[in-house]
Amino acid sequence: MLRIIPPSKKLPNISIQVPGSKSYTNRALLLAALAKGKSTLIDPLESEDTLVMKKALKQLGVHITSSKNKIIIHGSDGKFTQSAQPLFLENAGTAVRSLTAALATQPFESTLSGNKRMQERPLKDLINALKKAQIKIESKTGCPPVTLHGPLPGGSTSIKGDVSSQYISALLMAGPLAQETFTINIAGKLTSRPYVDMTLHIMNQFGVAVSEKKNRFTIHPQKYRGRTYHIEGDASSATYPLALAALHGNKVIIKNINKTSKQADIQFLDVLEKMGCRISKTTKSISVQGPKQLTPLRTINLNKLPDAAMTVAILCAFAKGKSELTGLANLRVKETDRLKALATELTKIGARVEEGKDFLTIHGDPENLHGAIIETYNDHRMAMCFAVAGSKISNIHILNPDCVQKTYPTFWKELSHWGINTKKINSRTHSNIVLAGLRGSGKSSVGKAIAKQLKYDFIDTDEYIVKKHKMTIPEMVAKKGWPYFRQLEAQAAKDLSKKTKTVISTGGGMFIQPQNIEDFKKTGIIIFLQAPPAILAKRIHGDSNRPALTNQTSTKKELEQLWKERKQSYYQAADIVIDVSSQSTRFKKDINAKSKAILQALALGV
Repeated sequence: MLRIIPPSKKLPNISIQVPGSKSYTNRALLLAALAKGKSTLIDPLESEDTLVMKKALKQLGVHITSSKNKIIIHGSDGKFTQSAQPLFLENAGTAVRSLTAALATQPFESTLSGNKRMQERPLKDLINALKKAQIKIESKTGCPPVTLHGPLPGGSTSIKGDVSSQYISALLMAGPLAQETFTINIAGKLTSRPYVDMTLHIMNQFGVAVSEKKNRFTIHPQKYRGRTYHIEGDASSATYPLALAALHGNKVIIKNINKTSKQADIQFLDVLEKMGCRISKTTKSISVQGPKQLTPLRTINLNKLPDAAMTVAILCAFAKGKSELTGLANLRVKETDRLKALATELTKIGARVEEGKDFLTIHGDPENLHGAIIETYNDHRMAMCFAVAGSKISNIHILNPDCVQKTYPTFWKELSHWGINTKKINSRTHSNIVLAGLRGSGKSSVGKAIAKQLKYDFIDTDEYIVKKHKMTIPEMVAKKGWPYFRQLEAQAAKDLSKKTKTVISTGGGMFIQPQNIEDFKKTGIIIFLQAPPAILAKRIHGDSNRPALTNQTSTKKELEQLWKERKQSYYQAADIVIDVSSQSTRFKKDINAKSKAILQALALGV
């Protein structure tokens, strides 16, 4: 787990290069592998997805070597070698789709599969399109694994234009290897046009011409030709540093993407301009100057830039007002259901979000945003998007941060170069677990459950003080006042920070004093149990163990005032924030569920 640390001062202006485009790298790898002659790819992306593609091509008999900033491919002249084993493509969507169509051109049987998530990702429209083209192809679920047998005779097929553009791109790239002229008819509007344009552009660069008339692509039998090809920077990856400029008001220049780029996510710049950023695009670079305050988007269709749409959603949470992001149905069939994942995790950090079949409505209110543990669902873009959010609000923790290896292996290192530091949180290196929160948050009950499971000691700081000084807290306050009690809390923090293997439940005001935070962090990891004051008031109604801290007439109003006064202290202290709002009538079950959630977040394996 990784904690994102917001910068203590304004971010500097930066000029950077982002990794090579994944879309171009994987397309170039496939076309070079099918080409006649040698190809050299310069500045390609080296990541999990591109490594999966290279491994599969090698399994099909293609000779590939790599050196610094280069990949050399000795093309097969359109003739792969049959693999003795199924191609296992992990969760690389681009690879499985493009290779399914490419292998349909080969005169042998092939099987393609992937990990559990890949076996849930649909291929039905591509499968049906290949069947219409007289390819024998089988899949039990319409998802991988899929088995097929070529060659592709030619003729025609049809596919809906509003499905994944990767299906259409896959058919286009396979088309030149058909035995006769191959025609692809697009039914309805082609909604992901930029990705198809990218495919047509790179096919042309490797020597293949495609004719297009209305909603029909016609491809005559042709050979791809090997060449030296320079991979431009990844526009999707560029959205993260550019979003930092939008959030922090600094200037970011991307040196290896320019205004002529065919990548869909170059349109992210247009969205940033609508949000108040100043944009500059030249033949050498693109740049963004962030505004003083972001403008909400109202209603905008982001169908043409689905990857960048995730970064847009993060920015909308910081733009005060309503933003409705539409046209996002295909986000549900990516590495995870990204619409659901975004709605869930944005809500977790305090944003008000409405999730629809193909849209997200985000009511931006940056003052209400707060830290939380972010579940990435093993999705690289979830990790990088919420790292952007964590650059602005404290205590964002990213679970499974290594998932960025899929497309941006150096992301965390680059983030520090951009001015945002991170801290690896591993509870195994801490002797103690310290629970913080307002009264009623369950610190003692949850703490005892955690201590029992870990076989740790348990100490409640209030009970520790009462036992040591042989007075109840009301008696202490009545005789010597709250300042005296705060002194006793400070001494307790010093004493208890010397403990080992102990779960410590702290009083609600323990972290008002910064020194107490410092003492507990020496040997402990601090977990803030968070819930709205109204919910906590119901839980502790009638509790007289603690005297009033304010002049408020009700428990609810007192907790609301205390929350307002202590909110910042809690977030500054916390290494991890856990939402403990939910509670059923089954108290023991609730406590066990909350303690288990904490232990899982701590990666203790319980």
